[in-house]
Amino acid sequence: MLALLVGAFVFLRVPLDGPPRHRAPAAGGTPAIPSAPARAAAAVPTEDRPDDEQPSSRPAGPPAPVDRGPYHYHPPSDIGLQPLAAHDAPVAELLEARLDELEDLGAPEATTEVLYLLGAEQQSAFAYDVAAGFFEAFAAQEACDVTCEEQAPALENAIVLHRATGNTEGALRSADLFERRFERTHPRTATRVALAAATIDRRSGTDRLERLRRRRLPPAEAVQAEVALGKRLRSDDPRRARRAFRRANRLWKRHGGEQMATSPGLGPTAWAAELGRTREAVAEARFFEAERHYERTRRMTPPTFEGPPREARVDRWVRQRLRPWLARRMRAIERAERALDRVDELGLTRQSVAVAARRGQLYQELADTLARLRLPTAVESEDETIDLIEQPRGPMYQHLVRPALERFEACMERASATHHYGEWSESCADGLARYLPRYQRAELPR
Repeated sequence: MLALLVGAFVFLRVPLDGPPRHRAPAAGGTPAIPSAPARAAAAVPTEDRPDDEQPSSRPAGPPAPVDRGPYHYHPPSDIGLQPLAAHDAPVAELLEARLDELEDLGAPEATTEVLYLLGAEQQSAFAYDVAAGFFEAFAAQEACDVTCEEQAPALENAIVLHRATGNTEGALRSADLFERRFERTHPRTATRVALAAATIDRRSGTDRLERLRRRRLPPAEAVQAEVALGKRLRSDDPRRARRAFRRANRLWKRHGGEQMATSPGLGPTAWAAELGRTREAVAEARFFEAERHYERTRRMTPPTFEGPPREARVDRWVRQRLRPWLARRMRAIERAERALDRVDELGLTRQSVAVAARRGQLYQELADTLARLRLPTAVESEDETIDLIEQPRGPMYQHLVRPALERFEACMERASATHHYGEWSESCADGLARYLPRYQRAELPR
């Protein structure tokens, strides 16, 4: 009667410590490895499996991201110091000449130009907070002459300089002024300013992003604004965050994805950079959506056996509780992997590292859960197959640990391809170090 129990447990109680046992491949090369859900489902006899629990047809190993050529990272849009016309000549000489000319003039244009030149002088002298104040006052002037075109870049410099000196209040004040003055005449820069302001505004950042997403933005900026809003709302309002991520995905698809016209007036290089930034943003949105499936999988705790371990009770517990739970957990893992597939459809991005790490964790965490499971092994039986429950390494390694290692190794390869090392690649290296000595940290001599 314990044959049914063994069918489900054959790979459960396996110690995970120590190096893996390598086996020589069969003649003719290494055979293809079936998918991990299929291997785990194969532990359950076919006749006892419902139709929706048949082995998965997923390909062996983690799927690779869509190949879109060499990877180039484009950081998110942000504001930066803009070149000013006043810096084309030595500022001291320019100021001396222009201030002499404007000394006796009472026209508003003269006052405006003096503010601009003083700001440029203070910026060159590294008096950044003073320079930001002059630039902000200059941009607020309605009357101007030859310096009108310099107001927007000077005000952007004011925001950057306020941030550099830790003056968040001044940076937000300058950002609000930019939105009022230049939203229509400089829409692309106004979007960058709004995104930057939302990042540093702890109290009203969400409101800023809501205002931004309601503007008539070009496709790329609209996608980036939705993703920024979703990231802002993730911890406080997950439902609104999901809606923002879904809107970003819809915008990406509606405007042609890789073929979208990112923003009017961009040259080929700027277009490629804007498209790269937008792809990275969509990848973040899809990964955050996939995280919901991962969290659901983690919350699926295994059943516990209670009471005297009589043969009939153990058999019933396996059929009615443990086996259905294991099937549900494997289906949940496959749903999570399908959600992660959507990130890889975008091609290689920095999220590709996180995707591969999560894939490995799905299998490694299940292996750890099963290794901790307390099985009712006190039932007496002369069936020699009961010894398979305690067989070292093989079943657990083949069914769950090996798929985890495949995905962790893919994670390290993607980190190398994207030059994106950090929290995710560290977790993959730690997962590999449990089984592969070459990933173990060397101990420093004392």
